[in-house]
Amino acid sequence: MRYAEGMNRGPLLMIVATLVLTCMSGAVKVARAEMDTLDIVVWRSVVAIPFGWWLARGASLRVHRTGMLGLRIGLGFMAMLCFFTALKGLPLADTTLITKLQPVLIALGAPLMLGRGERAEPKLWLLLCVGLIGTAILVAPGALSGSVWGFWALASSVFSAGAHIALRGLKDEHSGVVVFWLQVAVFSMALVLVLATKGSIEIP
Repeated sequence: MRYAEGMNRGPLLMIVATLVLTCMSGAVKVARAEMDTLDIVVWRSVVAIPFGWWLARGASLRVHRTGMLGLRIGLGFMAMLCFFTALKGLPLADTTLITKLQPVLIALGAPLMLGRGERAEPKLWLLLCVGLIGTAILVAPGALSGSVWGFWALASSVFSAGAHIALRGLKDEHSGVVVFWLQVAVFSMALVLVLATKGSIEIP
């Protein structure tokens, strides 16, 4: 019964997540006009950490699959850096379209990381080809003119796909606890990099 309820809620939650991420992307696009990528990551985490703590309230903060959580954090951090960097030079619509390659990469990469139980259907290979062609159409003009912003968006898709696969591997952990530790780790890494490269944090 609980599994069926989760299956029914899953698509709705994904739609809500997509809407929220789109709004966040628009806000980041505006913020990139005055701030560097790492500064935005730091300030984003300042807001996200209390929210993650609220989601994890009442649960133990212990995570059993620490290796998988570490992989999720590392890949998620790289995906965020690449995506925020891409938004500096690409229109929001183009960046979003390029990152739509991510679901196909997830479907193809999940069996490699999580086992045969996550194996994708053969028709997804056709979807991968279509996705790669579409991505090439978007990235190629910028590449020919010497622009690297499209490649940042493409790298974001690859890292993000890996992060989502790792998140699937954490399905038995409390979601709020995973979010909390992700935000704490992202904040810590971004803060260290900002102080090491710039010496101070830029105030919005």
